[in-house]
Amino acid sequence: MKAPKKRYKQLEIRIQEVEMFFNSIPTPTAPMQLAQGETIVDMEKMISSHLKTIESYNGNPACIPYLNRLEKLKTLIESQTKPKIN
Repeated sequence: MKAPKKRYKQLEIRIQEVEMFFNSIPTPTAPMQLAQGETIVDMEKMISSHLKTIESYNGNPACIPYLNRLEKLKTLIESQTKPKIN
């Protein structure tokens, strides 16, 4: 019975990290491509709708695709804002 609780806790941590990140930065305005055929045009709408969907699933594993996309976007944004070392 401990395994599901641990997975739920890990999912909860991932959700909190993504929420904190997107609540702490200005919403990007330029379109971004997450992958081939996966371009975000309206960043504010995508972030908002995905966070609301995750919240409505309340930790249910059905929220994982939405969480994965937000984590992918977070990684992309972080990689673009890191200073380049020569």
